[in-house]
Parts: sequence; C-alpha cells; structure tokens
Amino acid sequence: MRKITVKKYMTKKATPEFDFMATRNNNVPMPLRTMIIDEQTKETPGMIYVKAHGDVVGETMQYCLCCGIKITNPVSQYFGMGPKCGCHNYVNPFDTEEELREAVKKYRTEVLQKMTWEGWIIKSAIIEDEEI
Repeated sequence: MRKITVKKYMTKKATPEFDFMATRNNNVPMPLRTMIIDEQTKETPGMIYVKAHGDVVGETMQYCLCCGIKITNPVSQYFGMGPKCGCHNYVNPFDTEEELREAVKKYRTEVLQKMTWEGWIIKSAIIEDEEI
C-alpha cells in the first residue's frame, strides 16, 4: 500500500478552465488530499488509475488529510483533520486519554476507512508518495 498526497485541485470538481474531473472521473473528485492507495490498476505516461481509501497512517498526522494545512493541535493530529475540516473542538472532549484514543479509533474505522474513491490522478499532482 501507498500513502499519497495530491495538490488541492484533485479534490475539486471540474471548472471551465480545468475540466479533468469531468473528462476523466465523471466529475467525482478525490474526497481527501491524502489517501491510501489500495490498488493501482492502470498507468499512462502522465496519469495513474487507483482505488483508494481514507485513513490516518501512524498515531497522528501533521497535516490535515482534507485541506493539507499543518495541524498544531494534539487532538486534531489524532483525528488527522483540523477542527474546521473535522468538525471537532480543539480540546479533548473526553475525561481520559484512553477515551479519546477509542473515539479516534472508531472515527478511523467508521468514517475514514469507509471513505473510498476510484479514478485517475495526474502524476504531476502528486506531492508525496510513500510506501507504507
């Protein structure tokens, strides 16, 4: 498996100036900027076709999976999303660290890992490509 991070335009629908999503992916953009590649089935000189899902690799993330902005808050780092993208508070809403970890685990399995996408990615849009 690989973890990739793409440029923001891969998470946007087609525009008159840039119709890639409409012509290649039925206008269905990637739901997150950082995703786990489960399978790469096709490749051209400039693109790859993948099946991917969302997930946090490791215990914490330093950058938001959705928008790519650096995450500074420890609670947000556990979720892999900043408070705006993840719709959560800056503070630990639980009584213990263990309760927080359990909530994060549930979020990862019930939300992130079920967030799937299949389509073409422009190779030049890939910012980071890491084997995991």
